[in-house]
Amino acid sequence: MRLVLYIAALFLLNPSPALDTAPGAPANLAASLSGSTVTLTWSAPVSGGVATAYSIEAGSSAGLANLAVLNTGNARTTFTTTGVTPGTYFVRVKATNAAGTSSASNEITVVVAPRVCPVPGAPGGLTLVANSGGTVSLAWTAASGSPTGYVVQAGSAPGRSDLINQDLGSAAISFTVTRVDNGGYFIRVVARNDCGASEPSNEIVVTVGPTTASTVGRWNTACSIQGQFAVSAYYMVCDRGTWRYATYADAPPAPHGYVTRPAWYPTLANIFNSQVACPAEGVRLIYSPLPVDQLTPFTPYGAMVGEHVTPIDHGYLSIKSMDKPIASRTEGDYVPITMPAAGVIIELSSLGSPTSNRVVVDHGCGVFTVFMVINRVTGVLAQYSDRVTRGESIRPNLAVEAGVEFGRQRDNPLDFNVFDQAAWLPGYANVFSYATESWKPYTADPTPYFAPALASLFTSLSKRTQAPRWGRIDFDVIGTAQGNWFLDGTLGYGCALESDAVSATAELRGGPIAGKNGASYCHLALVPHWLQPGTRIASIGWWADPAGDFPQMSIRLQSGQPTPDQVTAATGVVVYDVVQMSQDGSQPTSSSPSRGMLAIRVNGDNTLTAETLPGATSPAAFAGFTAKQRKYHR
Repeated sequence: MRLVLYIAALFLLNPSPALDTAPGAPANLAASLSGSTVTLTWSAPVSGGVATAYSIEAGSSAGLANLAVLNTGNARTTFTTTGVTPGTYFVRVKATNAAGTSSASNEITVVVAPRVCPVPGAPGGLTLVANSGGTVSLAWTAASGSPTGYVVQAGSAPGRSDLINQDLGSAAISFTVTRVDNGGYFIRVVARNDCGASEPSNEIVVTVGPTTASTVGRWNTACSIQGQFAVSAYYMVCDRGTWRYATYADAPPAPHGYVTRPAWYPTLANIFNSQVACPAEGVRLIYSPLPVDQLTPFTPYGAMVGEHVTPIDHGYLSIKSMDKPIASRTEGDYVPITMPAAGVIIELSSLGSPTSNRVVVDHGCGVFTVFMVINRVTGVLAQYSDRVTRGESIRPNLAVEAGVEFGRQRDNPLDFNVFDQAAWLPGYANVFSYATESWKPYTADPTPYFAPALASLFTSLSKRTQAPRWGRIDFDVIGTAQGNWFLDGTLGYGCALESDAVSATAELRGGPIAGKNGASYCHLALVPHWLQPGTRIASIGWWADPAGDFPQMSIRLQSGQPTPDQVTAATGVVVYDVVQMSQDGSQPTSSSPSRGMLAIRVNGDNTLTAETLPGATSPAAFAGFTAKQRKYHR
């Protein structure tokens, strides 16, 4: 009996290591994967106290725990989790008991690949079976890849679906439609399944009824409705039986601007040639396009730089790697670009360099996101890398889940914007002028689309401290000098000459303009600075060089001088002293060196007369408009 009491006393005075000593580190951590399911196993500690539970840590790089910290709640040396978001994880495990937590086990790298979900192949052999009395019958060969249905698309020009975009709801390989309106149609068929849509079939042209045009709205083809307005690469009008390029004289009148979308203006589905169904939960951007721990303050919408003479319709998301000298950057400095919400990648194209690419995503509900100047095409788009490097423009029609990687960024900001069919910017006096970038009026502030935590994060990172924090691009005030202007005789944003449209002997093409240094030589913007709206900017395509020299300058207002939004026809001539613009938007001072003088006058017909005086040092240098004056229109 005495021996038993003695032994009991020893235990009371010297408790077991399991009760008062933290465990040693676990060992032999390993992982196995099955799709998005990850199973971890490890060995229990061989030193220290007994582990009663384990803490699992996961980070975006070695040693970090910024992605997950999870207590298993038990002493088992295995753990399984499902539905893991695709990505790379650096994982380690620690043992715990009431006395404390051990050091970490060996660290392993777990790579969860995105779910592969192939879309069908393109249908083939699309043919016109019948065309009589407004009834059209089509047939095609089945697509590979087990399609669950087909979509028939018809447009007013090659590749468009602005006239018909009908899901047939079955895998049948024929289609008949009745009561088709007279006109010309470009028709193709797309196969679909749960993963997305295929590339289109061959395209055929079908002419219905007495109209002999190959398409509605195509230059120099027949039409039947005098004055009908259509949208192709440029605006078209039906004039005495033939489609021709429209000029400002043909544009539907809007003396008070376009505060709502006019019926003739293309929808985003027309512009991007895509219309994904609206998700039941709507569109919510739940992932940052770039890792949140790598973001630095970003430049919002509305910046003006170089040939971007008018306010830019995208923000510039910056990352920490850009703070390093280029020579010091490594492969490890590349960060993933991820899908902010589920959607279909409808466009992948090169911007002229292997390290500058563009991706367009249709999220449904008429909401699109656009990413530009992407350094590398990776992840779900890696299969297209060689093709886009060769300069191809690709329509992947690839359905992708939120959070999945499709690119990598290191060396420059990522251009990012949101467009929404339900949005409309009222501050463009004449949307006819934006044919070559017809998405601009649909530019949307990303804030309400982001999940609340991300919306707050980007608000805090914006370099602009005034609302709206994502900036603004539409500043036209009709009857004043403020806003965007385009050189008289041009068709607006694309700077094509009206005379070329009137005398066209072939279809007009976009791109570089002969004899000009850039396609924005005809632009002029008199608008607030994108960061400090109190500073007024004169951004002009043609300052001293008629071929285009594209300076951005701050207006140094003289005492009592009106700002551009206060200059009306009644004001008369105003001569602004303009100085080199500061990127941070700070007001020019009396010591800021002058670039010259800019004389402007708002005319009674809501045009603007302007004359530049490069090198002039005083408003007194302007004695009146000379032969060097120019006229601008909205």
